[in-house]
Amino acid sequence: MRGWFAILRKGWDKSHLEELKTRQVAAADQYLQGIAKKHTHTSIQPILISNVNLVDVESGKLQRQQHVLIKDGKIAKISKKPIKANGATTIDARNHTLIPGLWDMHAHLSPTDGVLNMAAGIVNVRDIGNTHESIMRIEGMFESEQIIGGDLFRAGFMDRESENAMRMGKTADSLEEAKDIVEWYADRGYQQIKTYSSMEPEWIAPLAKHIHENGMRLSGHIPAFMTAEEAVDAGFDEIQHINMLFLNFMGKIDTRKRLRFTEIGEHAHELDLDSKKVAAFLDKLAKKGTVVDATTTVFSSMLLRQPGKVDPEFADITDHLPVNIQRAFIGAELDVKPEHRDDYDLSAEALLAMMLKLHEHKVTMVAGSDGIPGFTLLRELELYAKAGIPNIDVLRTATLVPAQVMGADEYTGSIAVGKNADLVLLEGNPLEDITALRRTALVLEGQNMYRPDELYTALGIKPFHPSVPFELNNTTTVAAKSQ
Repeated sequence: MRGWFAILRKGWDKSHLEELKTRQVAAADQYLQGIAKKHTHTSIQPILISNVNLVDVESGKLQRQQHVLIKDGKIAKISKKPIKANGATTIDARNHTLIPGLWDMHAHLSPTDGVLNMAAGIVNVRDIGNTHESIMRIEGMFESEQIIGGDLFRAGFMDRESENAMRMGKTADSLEEAKDIVEWYADRGYQQIKTYSSMEPEWIAPLAKHIHENGMRLSGHIPAFMTAEEAVDAGFDEIQHINMLFLNFMGKIDTRKRLRFTEIGEHAHELDLDSKKVAAFLDKLAKKGTVVDATTTVFSSMLLRQPGKVDPEFADITDHLPVNIQRAFIGAELDVKPEHRDDYDLSAEALLAMMLKLHEHKVTMVAGSDGIPGFTLLRELELYAKAGIPNIDVLRTATLVPAQVMGADEYTGSIAVGKNADLVLLEGNPLEDITALRRTALVLEGQNMYRPDELYTALGIKPFHPSVPFELNNTTTVAAKSQ
């Protein structure tokens, strides 16, 4: 069982689920706690990173041969000249590049995901839909460092009560009940609300007003029989999924159904992205500050997968994964008729063309996965670069911009004195080669250091790159997280 569903053998019934769940959760917790205890390397002394090339995502420049001192989980000094720090844990980062810790802005977390994310350099995560009990439990384990996981930002999930409702959060029978749900989430510290496809279009404007009055943002799927432009005009602060941008020009379809996928596959390539109507829509998104969380990889994968073949979006990593996981990347997700194969291939190209248009029109974009933790986010960034977006702007979609959107840029999102030491050391220069993001050599979260090759090995994954060596002068298994 993982989160939302369970499979039972014939002869068993639902009465067995609670016992199965209890045993599974206990076993998983024990396993993950063991990984955290063994593979969290905590320095109670300052950490000195020497001879490193540093990506300044604010200026867009690479600063060569820098020295970075970390104290009490924060960046204390950045200098072109060598820094003296007696007793510090030292890391010679020659021929490596330091970038801010990455963000995944579209996750549905389980406890295991923290290890995969950290190995990929993802230190901050926005959970965009979960049960309250599950996400609070995960957040508690991350914060107490019982298991590995970075800082967590929460979106409260809600849908209209119906036979089509998605039940990973809360459902409402009326607008007033929906407003009550908003207040429930606000009282519990959620930063935003995500709505789903069954929401009533006429609820959106008054609901958005209520959400904003409670200090939260509104994002989500575009409701069935509503266009994306109508949702933005009604108060949406953010749109999830790139298909919703194309559907804006395809009429008011039922986004609760698979039409939201098949219409894109068959017809997305027919949309003239250079047309005045597309330009006007994208300009409106930019002017209003509407954020797009495109999750392009999920849709590109869906359109390109074919029976008996490995998913092309993950072909480069499949051999690193356990065999049982490899099987999940083989075969098609959609039943694409032979006469539509060319349409789906062309529509996958159109997804990337839309991403470039978003960039050109200065629409705020944040990178999210909505897929396998770690790997999907890295592929997402590669697709942005493939679309033609400059690498520095690609990096900003997973560093500075998410921090700004979530109101956390004062303490994270870039490498600057006084900010949290959320840092990733890479072999190579991602400004020249975006695939350098796969070659993580060390991940820092405050005083905690993680060797990605160790984390991948602990999960049965063949590592992608060796970690840089370091030796701790003194260690402890627990360190307070900086905020």
